[in-house]
Amino acid sequence: MTVIWSTIAKKSYVENIEFLLEIWNLKIEQDFILEVEKVMSLISNQPTIFEKWEFDENYRKGFIHKNVSFYYKIKAT
Repeated sequence: MTVIWSTIAKKSYVENIEFLLEIWNLKIEQDFILEVEKVMSLISNQPTIFEKWEFDENYRKGFIHKNVSFYYKIKAT
């Protein structure tokens, strides 16, 4: 399965990276990027790995970090 990022997701990702660089340091930013890549790979291989979102079961809620979550939808190909 291919993970396709929405425009909003891309913008949020860049904003998170900029925030980490501003507040923390390059190592934290790099760790965040690696974690995002790891989680996207997990979703690509196991799309149902995260639980369905309680407010709309068409979406799932995933986690990058305890303070960073995201929502995604599995589309049939």
